[in-house]
Amino acid sequence: MKKFIYILGMLATLSSCDVLDLKPLDKLSEDDTWSDPALIQLYVNANYNAVLHGYVDDVFAAASDESYDLHNHGNMFVLQRGEVTADNITQLSGRVNYWQLGFSQVRNMNVFFAKIDDSPIDESQKALMKGEMKFLRACVYANLIWRYGGVPIITKIYELNEDYTLSRDSYDACVDFIVSELDEAIQLLPAKQPAGELGRASGDACKALKSRVLLYAASKLNNPSNDRAKWQRAFDASAVLLGAYTLYPDYQELFLKDNDEIIWARYFTQGNSTDYNWKNGRNGDEGGNYQ
Repeated sequence: MKKFIYILGMLATLSSCDVLDLKPLDKLSEDDTWSDPALIQLYVNANYNAVLHGYVDDVFAAASDESYDLHNHGNMFVLQRGEVTADNITQLSGRVNYWQLGFSQVRNMNVFFAKIDDSPIDESQKALMKGEMKFLRACVYANLIWRYGGVPIITKIYELNEDYTLSRDSYDACVDFIVSELDEAIQLLPAKQPAGELGRASGDACKALKSRVLLYAASKLNNPSNDRAKWQRAFDASAVLLGAYTLYPDYQELFLKDNDEIIWARYFTQGNSTDYNWKNGRNGDEGGNYQ
């Protein structure tokens, strides 16, 4: 009898512990992150990974008629040959399967906007962070519509029990959303970042992205009726930057140091493997993974 009492006592002790209440030891909790200004800054920094670049991430030109991939493997080879299917798309990189990558990044940014107002960050820094994240969300949506046309505009966090069935918004509605994000970011960010913050979003970077989004929206592909108002809108967006920057005369040095041609650039750390890429080759000459 005593043996049964001991066993029941042990079971009662074990059942009183709720394993779901345990704090994770291998990651930072949500509460920890949004109560610590340093961690919030790191969260914002991490979202700059949303900005793609063509220097070390596949040779995207091989997805068009500009170049081609010699080898029978890799993301661009599959895309170039028209072999992307519902079965293999999830195995390809984010540059090809950008739908999955893009919307995962959108969710990260939406989490930021849901949490930042209640955080201990001072208001001036909070405004700068909001400007950066609006710029980054606009970048992601620009890349989405350039690949897929109109996509769902999502600015909230969806919970597990919610309906995920969403309809695509129109291409023009997405353009208006992107422009709105950028216009708000312009008001929150300095026109140019100081030397110690180069690489961060700036007001001029927002204006440059806005002009490109509107230019593509005015093109024949997205403006078959040749609506001149769209062309005027694109012209007006680009004109505001024309007097602030000049073409750099030495192309060889253009990418090696700061100059008056750079509106916004992605900076790399010397010694990091991301400071080089394979050269392009002529037809018949191998240049890395592509020709």
